Amino acid sequence: MFILKHWNCHHDDNIIIEQCQILNKISIKPIIKSVNNFQKEEETMMTTTTTMMMMKCFPSLVFHHQDVNVNDDDDDKNHHHTVVTYSSGKLCWMMMMLSIRLRQLLYVMILLLSLSLQQSSIVMASIIDTSSSGGGGGLGVEKLSSQQQLLSPIFIDEPPSRISFANSTGTVISCSATSSISSVKIWWINADSQTIVQEITGIRYIRPNGQLVFPPFDLDQYRQDVHSTTYRCMASNTFSTIRSRDCQLRAVVHQSFKLQVYDEFVIKENTAIMRCHIPSIVRDYVRIVAWLRDDHQILVTASHNPHSGRYTLLSTGELLIRNVTFQDSGFYRCQIRHQLTDELRTSDESGRLIVTDE
Repeated sequence: MFILKHWNCHHDDNIIIEQCQILNKISIKPIIKSVNNFQKEEETMMTTTTTMMMMKCFPSLVFHHQDVNVNDDDDDKNHHHTVVTYSSGKLCWMMMMLSIRLRQLLYVMILLLSLSLQQSSIVMASIIDTSSSGGGGGLGVEKLSSQQQLLSPIFIDEPPSRISFANSTGTVISCSATSSISSVKIWWINADSQTIVQEITGIRYIRPNGQLVFPPFDLDQYRQDVHSTTYRCMASNTFSTIRSRDCQLRAVVHQSFKLQVYDEFVIKENTAIMRCHIPSIVRDYVRIVAWLRDDHQILVTASHNPHSGRYTLLSTGELLIRNVTFQDSGFYRCQIRHQLTDELRTSDESGRLIVTDE
């Protein structure tokens, strides 16, 4: 018979404490109780069953002892008849006992299957919320216990909280995890709609290594529910599922725009500020990296200032010219770099600096 019990996590030397607590956690008590009740019922039935089995399997033996007159002359004959009858009855007895044991085994297998299904439901219900602590698989609303740390997957490469990309380049969101007890499956959900991410031909797909890929696309292929939404990486093993932080994805569709520098007036020996006008549709994705004169002389860049002291590129992109002279009069252009496409572009129109006496 199978002997199942509720593990005593303080006194059982045959199982480590953490495994013991996990066994208790997965609600094995109802299974144990059911098996134990079955054993008690079997023991109660055995007394009655034994008598019935004796009558069924040994009727000839019983009849032989009741009705056959035993004497010295027939002793050998009767002994032979008893042996044959007993052997037949013993085979019958063994077959019936085998039937009982098979029934018991089948019952226990059903119970174990029920336990396995119960474990699976617990695994699916125990998705660890991993959005609050910032990375590495320990991102749960509740911190991972020591048991979960041993058995749950752990993120190796987790998606960033925000990704922007140009439609002309596409992008890839990476996610990977490991586990000490089994292989890990990577899958994705849309955090906004709470639906599992599926492949969309030419628009979105998942590589075998778990990376979520968005190929370059044309303007007419843009989909807000795909290209401007929030994704979440999920990592599952046989014990549990963990989720990554939310990753906000935003695709920037290329649009033509115009860069312009406005004219400015300044009094001699004062400070002039030249401004580069960038349309709002691209303002978040470009950075002013240099200022030039119309004669293509580079006055200052974000990383180099050959005229230190007189020209300064401010963090907001403006060009500051100190102690202006009449030689500073002229036309100026700004230069920008697109952070998503790495495109370098000079303003379409230049702005004029006009220096006056007063």
